[in-house]
Amino acid sequence: MKTSLQRCLWAQIACFSLWPMLAFAQSNLAQNLEACKAGREVCDQSKLSATQLTDVALASHGRNVANCRSGYDSCDHSKLSEPEAVALAVADHERNVTDCNDGMQSCDRPKLTPPKRAIQALRTTCGTLPTVIMERVHVTPPN
Repeated sequence: MKTSLQRCLWAQIACFSLWPMLAFAQSNLAQNLEACKAGREVCDQSKLSATQLTDVALASHGRNVANCRSGYDSCDHSKLSEPEAVALAVADHERNVTDCNDGMQSCDRPKLTPPKRAIQALRTTCGTLPTVIMERVHVTPPN
């Protein structure tokens, strides 16, 4: 009886003394997962489970899509799906049209469609478009 009580006591002491190490290990694993999801260099993917690797890949893809939408150099167009690439091209075109309409330096006139280039040329020449022309080509008047 005395021996089993001592063993039980030692087992409890061992559990309590190992608990901080286990908690610290769990904390390190969680920090590693977050580092991987954020794309940081300190990420150690060898410590991730298959599910975690999938989550990391999804996070990386999401970052790439956001980088492409923002026009960052870190965008990798080859990693976009076809629908994402189409949506990005449409958004880029719309942004360029807006930039041209607003007279921004970032306007790239050669990328405008011929009708929009013609409207842009009229705006540049006349300053504003007559209402009749704007209605004919479906242009929203500036506020």
